[in-house]
Amino acid sequence: MVLVLIAAAAGLTAAPAPATQGAFAVELSTKLALGQGFILEEEEAIAALTRIGIRPDDGWAADGPATRDFVRQIQKSMHQLLEKVSREMNAPLPPSLEAPPRP
Repeated sequence: MVLVLIAAAAGLTAAPAPATQGAFAVELSTKLALGQGFILEEEEAIAALTRIGIRPDDGWAADGPATRDFVRQIQKSMHQLLEKVSREMNAPLPPSLEAPPRP
């Protein structure tokens, strides 16, 4: 306890825990309005994102950490979804989106 107080007084606090994939899915589904005005629970958000093709390479792990690699995989799947819609609508991608994100 004393060490915690000394660390806090010195401005040394523990780094916040990284977001979970489930929390990330809730936030992303909210931003994309997949809940039609409602905030989805983790499993609902994961299911909604998966239905439209947004998912990490190895699938979602609600309690897993939202690591840099995880976010890159989500970015890649969102890019693939954008390409699919672009093709279906015969709408060209802007040059900045023509090349997929680097691994």
